[in-house]
Amino acid sequence: MARLYSIAPGVDQEHPAKGLDQFFDHACPEPQAYTIDPTLDQVIEGNTGLTFRIPANTFISSLEHQKAEIIVSLRELNDPRLAMLAGLVTNAGSTILHHAAMFSLKIMSKTEDKITVTKPIKIECPLLESKSFNNTIYHLFKAGSAGIRTTSTPGMIEWKRNPYPAPQIHRINKKRYLSAEIDHAGTYSFGHAISTRLNNIMLSVKAFGPFDNMQEGRAFIMLDHLNSTIQLHPQGQASFSGFNLPQGRTGWLIVTGWHDNQYFLGIRRLAPIANRIEQIELRPVSAAEMEHAIKNMLC
Repeated sequence: MARLYSIAPGVDQEHPAKGLDQFFDHACPEPQAYTIDPTLDQVIEGNTGLTFRIPANTFISSLEHQKAEIIVSLRELNDPRLAMLAGLVTNAGSTILHHAAMFSLKIMSKTEDKITVTKPIKIECPLLESKSFNNTIYHLFKAGSAGIRTTSTPGMIEWKRNPYPAPQIHRINKKRYLSAEIDHAGTYSFGHAISTRLNNIMLSVKAFGPFDNMQEGRAFIMLDHLNSTIQLHPQGQASFSGFNLPQGRTGWLIVTGWHDNQYFLGIRRLAPIANRIEQIELRPVSAAEMEHAIKNMLC
């Protein structure tokens, strides 16, 4: 049987993170971690009902320690606010990913051996009823390195479709589930992608506040009901542009900044998206205040 095993250190409040990358590293949700015997069939169920069925001898270590315990670390990131705090966004190039569930899986060995996955891992994901996903054809996407078009924007991700067959929907006790298979650890999302080139909308965001030139800044739009977090492209010191966004959608506008050892934050509701320039004032905040503000947005 899998055993819950804590591996996440607490954030050192006396030595707060410096810079936006460090902020997202510290604000990332704490993982659920389980120790398993790799020689036996295993079933791991996360806090939100995401289930992994791992056949015996799926994990082989580089030093052939087949009987050594394996640590499976899981982050369930279905809430877009938690996904954002994990540094994940759902746009890549000209595509936006609308996800029904997102998770991150890491496989480790207590002996620090390199672990190889030799068999597909079966996944069952509870599917929330949502008008946004009615009659949707789901796919499983894996987060990869940023592509050529996205390397200029920190944190951008390329979402690539899982090579296994598309997820299947089935019912258990009147609840819908998606079932799929993976053969690598990593970050995955159940959902579907839309091309934003269908919408000729450009929204620019100009941030201002008590600083001359912001050293770091990132602007995000979190779309209502779609579990999509879009990172806008930087333009200048305090201006951000996003191109071809879905027209008429509402959501939240979040701008994070870093300047002279101080975090800055601007956050407010976004009116239906259309061609216009948005201005938002940033205020100085602590790392804890910025994390709290993002976690407590209504989605």
